[in-house]
Amino acid sequence: MDIWAELHPDRPAITFLDESDNEKVTTYSELNLKARAVAAALLKRCRPGDRALVIFPSGPEFVAAYLGCLYAGVLAVPVTEPKPRRPNNRLAAVAKDCGASLLLCVQEVMERVDLSQFCPNIEVLSFAVASAEASDSVELPWIEGDAIAFLQYTSGSTSEPKGVMVSHSNLLHNLETIRQGFRQQFHVDGDEIASGVFWLPSHHDMGLIGGILTPLYIGGHTILMSPNSFLKRPIRWLEAISRFRATISGSPNFAYDFCVDQIPSSDIASLDLSCWEIAFCGAEPIRAKTIDRFCDKFGEVGFQRSSFYPCYGLAESTLLVSGNPNRCEPVLKQVDRVSLSQHQVIPSDSSAENNSAVLVGCGEPLLKGQVAIVDPQTGHRCGKNEIGEIWVASPSVARGYWQQPDASEMTFRATLKDAPDAGQFLRTGDMGFLSEEGQLFISGRLKELLIIRGRNHYPQDIETTASQSHESLPNGSSVAFSITIDDEEELVILHELDRSNKNGDFNELLRGIRSAVIDTHGVEPTEILLVRPFSIPRTTSGKLQRLLSKQLHLDKQLKVMASWQKPRRAKVVAKEVAATTPVATEPRTSNTPPENVEHIAEEIEQWLLNWFVENGGVSREDATPDRPLAELGLDSLQTVELAIEVEERLKLSFNPIVVWNYPTTQELARFLAQQVADEFTSPQPTTRRQSGGARFESLLSEVESMSENDVLRRLSVITTGNVPRPGSDR
Repeated sequence: MDIWAELHPDRPAITFLDESDNEKVTTYSELNLKARAVAAALLKRCRPGDRALVIFPSGPEFVAAYLGCLYAGVLAVPVTEPKPRRPNNRLAAVAKDCGASLLLCVQEVMERVDLSQFCPNIEVLSFAVASAEASDSVELPWIEGDAIAFLQYTSGSTSEPKGVMVSHSNLLHNLETIRQGFRQQFHVDGDEIASGVFWLPSHHDMGLIGGILTPLYIGGHTILMSPNSFLKRPIRWLEAISRFRATISGSPNFAYDFCVDQIPSSDIASLDLSCWEIAFCGAEPIRAKTIDRFCDKFGEVGFQRSSFYPCYGLAESTLLVSGNPNRCEPVLKQVDRVSLSQHQVIPSDSSAENNSAVLVGCGEPLLKGQVAIVDPQTGHRCGKNEIGEIWVASPSVARGYWQQPDASEMTFRATLKDAPDAGQFLRTGDMGFLSEEGQLFISGRLKELLIIRGRNHYPQDIETTASQSHESLPNGSSVAFSITIDDEEELVILHELDRSNKNGDFNELLRGIRSAVIDTHGVEPTEILLVRPFSIPRTTSGKLQRLLSKQLHLDKQLKVMASWQKPRRAKVVAKEVAATTPVATEPRTSNTPPENVEHIAEEIEQWLLNWFVENGGVSREDATPDRPLAELGLDSLQTVELAIEVEERLKLSFNPIVVWNYPTTQELARFLAQQVADEFTSPQPTTRRQSGGARFESLLSEVESMSENDVLRRLSVITTGNVPRPGSDR
């Protein structure tokens, strides 16, 4: 960072786009000064080698805090911001596991969340304080390459978090691996610099290393936006790529599908994606159908199929392991589906989807890295086109797990039984094979990790939550696994009943499991089944058999006593501009009496309940104002969908994280009603979202003479989308 700050102090390092597409530019000089100030603040409070939790929303503040930790020799531990009034055992477990002595965050996080309930006895340092402290008088420590740079906690079990120890040399090697794999140059001279656009979470390895550190490593320009900005309006991602002429961007598979489904064809004409050279895709299974759909839709605005860059990586190898070093179209391989499930690779020319599967190649090992396909039972290397566990050897492979020597030995220091002199390998837990051409294909997972919407979930965590959701459910009798529906991974939960409750209130148990899993893990099951006692298969030692349970479920051979299934909604393609779309703003008035907030709340509450019936998979009888939102089916993605609807209906700027402060429809409706009332009582003509000048000005001129009923009638139009009947007093 010092080098770029000296060579190009005024070059933009980071541009952050807020949800109104306003730009906040941070130059290399400014970023370097902020990072050094953070380092100075850290060294006054802790010593090199101490651990600091880093909790930030997306933006330059996170980058400066992370770089400041590197400067100070303090081990940064990036973690996600906990949601208010929602369980977050993981943050507490990570804080305890790493022995953090400090927590770095911005003031707004401190205002949103009571961090003391998650991290008691840990000093909290506001970034505003850190960035204000002078760094000139502080001598920064000398950092050796083998020193640990940061701890990247994997999406492992909440009860047993694993912090991957990434050294400075690991990090530098992987950044160089990415640079060469992505065919990028160092930008020492000239004005033409590479730009990348990223909305990925900064605490995640793909967002941190691929989206932030790689552009900074080559002296490039990274454009950041929050994940919510993308999820609420996915075209923002593509607009930013087009606007900044970005050459690099990427995401997990689901985001490419999300763009196809949610962006209307009528909105893409202004895009120019011909600049996009590397559209990397990883972190979850890559689907050939997704590639086809994305290329078909956005090819007309310049996106090229050869830009699609499937790759493979994992936190234990810092990030990237394999990719295509030369620009080419994705490599596809069609194989027999049944044989694949039996870990065999047999080519297929069948056109029937139920007979064959199309696998996407993830390139070849980069920068002298090695990939071995190994029989997980015997430890012997497999041949070409033979499925086994993927083992990796590379200078990017991390040092191990923090304070877990046994797990580190088992995972990071494996040796081939038939070639012990080949050195030590990282066992990835993923299954795959190498083609004759050396292309790596991923076929499944040896470990039972669930990847849903790009997020990792450990089944044992979900099973524990399900068992604890009701006192009458027996512990250790739940199984969680994923199934593929419409090319998406969906969660299924099986739970045995106790003999004492086989005639109980099954609906109460089903609601309790669903609510607890959504509330704790942010993912909604697609199906929950209550089965007879002892009907879930176990090994001779009594361990639950998840894979066999999944097969019995698919074959409909389980003894089911009761079940709940999420209603299957047709995949919603973004609406073309509809004639009934409400205007983008409503007038504000200074004479709305406070007591009318109750009427507004009633309107919003009814609209919310209708929304949950349509989108949450609950009956109208169960959709009551006092029922917790989690029981109404509100998972993480639906929270964003709800926020979009709220913004469209109520014309408010609405952060999805706020939802978790108001756990019932009634409470949320009251909060929103107050926001609407505040909008009406606080005129701000310079910041209104306009939907057409003439109409807006005419509405504004009418507001002075509006009666209370007129105001409420306008609110009814906004919240319900319906015009009240003539003569109605609301």
